[in-house]
Amino acid sequence: MAFAEAYHTFATDNKGLYRLIMSMPQDNDDTKKEMATPLLHTAVKLLSDYGLSAETTAHWQRVFRSILHGFVSQEDLGYFYYYKDTDLKKSREMAVQCFLSGLHAELEKYRTEEKKDEEEQ
Repeated sequence: MAFAEAYHTFATDNKGLYRLIMSMPQDNDDTKKEMATPLLHTAVKLLSDYGLSAETTAHWQRVFRSILHGFVSQEDLGYFYYYKDTDLKKSREMAVQCFLSGLHAELEKYRTEEKKDEEEQ
């Protein structure tokens, strides 16, 4: 939750820089791509403590970053105009909570499968 809030704050307080960072990978310039990786690495680091495989971590960090960017992008483009009396921060928090609930369900499934494998051995 704290990372999501910091991400949103950075992106909204630094719109030009955020847009630049988000555009770096599309140039196929390895130097620019490398400059954009700290955001990716931060998300991966947050997920690394969950003990998931590298592939599963890659999927979950994509989902997380997509949720965060989606809110920033849609807000920046004015797409949240319709329900203007509905708290946008609460909507973001709900999205992050959905992510966390899904991640925790994945972890439970992962642990259950590990226990089942151990019992079968």
